[in-house]
This record gives sequence, C-alpha cells and structure tokens, in this order.
Amino acid sequence: MDIVELRDDQIKLAGIETGSVEIRSLGNTMKVNGIVTVAPQSTASVCMPLGGFIKNTTLLPGNAVNKGQTLAVIENQDFVDIQQSYLEAKNKLVFAKGEFDRHTDLYKNDVYSEMNVQQVTVEYKNLVAMVKSLEQKLLLIGMNPDQIREDNITSTVNLVSPSKDILNRLISILANTFLQLTCCSR
Repeated sequence: MDIVELRDDQIKLAGIETGSVEIRSLGNTMKVNGIVTVAPQSTASVCMPLGGFIKNTTLLPGNAVNKGQTLAVIENQDFVDIQQSYLEAKNKLVFAKGEFDRHTDLYKNDVYSEMNVQQVTVEYKNLVAMVKSLEQKLLLIGMNPDQIREDNITSTVNLVSPSKDILNRLISILANTFLQLTCCSR
C-alpha cells in the first residue's frame, strides 16, 4: 500500500480542509467502482449431494429467493436407483419381520434351533439397517421416504433454498452435472 504524506504548506496550497468525523447525508446517488463482498458467515453455498443434470432453473444472479423456494430441478438416474433399492428393502423387511417373529415363537416352543433363529435375526437386522440407511439417503437429496411408492418413482428432485437470500452467483459446471448456488444473507 502506498502512503502519501503532505507538508502543511502543500495542504494549504491544495485547499485541503480536515475536520472531525460526523454523520452527514450525501447526495441522492454516488457512483463508485468496486466489488461488494459479504462476510463468509453471511453466505451459503447450496448444492445437490449426489449431483445431477440441471433440468430446469429460472434464476439469474441478483434474484431474491425465499426459504423453501425451488432453485433448480435436478435430474439423476441415481435418484431412481435409491428409490428402487429403498422400496425393495422395505418390502423384504416386511417379510423378514414375519419370519423373525415366526422363528422366535418356534424357538420359544423348542421347535426350532437357536442357530436358525440367529440367522433370521441377522437377516432381519441387516434389512432394518439397510432401510434406515436408504431413508437417510432419500432425506439427504430432499425426498420424503414416506411419500416414496411403487407408482411415483422419479428421476428429478427440487433443490430448495435453505434461507431467504439474494442469489449472487450461479455456477453450472461440467455440462450441467454440478450446480453451485452462492447466496448472501439480506
């Protein structure tokens, strides 16, 4: 950074007057050049954890966005695969639960061996873990597991705004396979 120092006679010749700091109204407008930035804690980057193609977005930099507003519609074949895996695991879990209960009752009545009950228990608990894991994946990409059914599997997900912001940057990279939206808090 360059520092300029003036002598008293130079200040007087240039007509520079100094005073104390005070609050004043400036004119209606002031034209300036530069870049306005915000503190890092006042920005948010929103992206889809599994990526995908941007099927649709109507936003432009500078648009105001509201919390819960759809920023973009993302399409990805993995969304279909996760829903399919979830429904298959959920259906298998219903059967495994019945088998677990049946084998447990048979074991209690000394009709079934402990080893068979342990095997059915492991299968049942593995399916419970798989269903819970897939539910979390669905929630991560913005899908409600309770609304997933065999007749409504979709390849698209709405990417929604987590807060009320001003969109200041919209980046789409690699043939629309990555979306980064940077927003500044108002």
